[in-house]
Amino acid sequence: MNKKISKKAIAKVVKKGYKAGREWCQHGHGRYHKMMLDTRDGDIWSDEFLSTNDWKEYHSNSIVTLNAMRGYVKDMEAEYIDDAVQKLKEAGWEITE
Repeated sequence: MNKKISKKAIAKVVKKGYKAGREWCQHGHGRYHKMMLDTRDGDIWSDEFLSTNDWKEYHSNSIVTLNAMRGYVKDMEAEYIDDAVQKLKEAGWEITE
């Protein structure tokens, strides 16, 4: 099965998810979020937590955390996008422009 996704589509979903995560964090002290990717189906989302004592444990090797260094929103988005592209390529996806 040949899996394809465009970098533009990845960017759109990352930006939407990252925005939702930032908004979630603004509504309470201690809240945080992690950007996640399922390399099996290409789904990207923001996992949102009430505190650092909360987390989810996934039982699928295809679900991974997207990584980015702290910085300005545009820089973080770009790093999340690049990390998603890299991880999808490693999982056998074809990334189109």
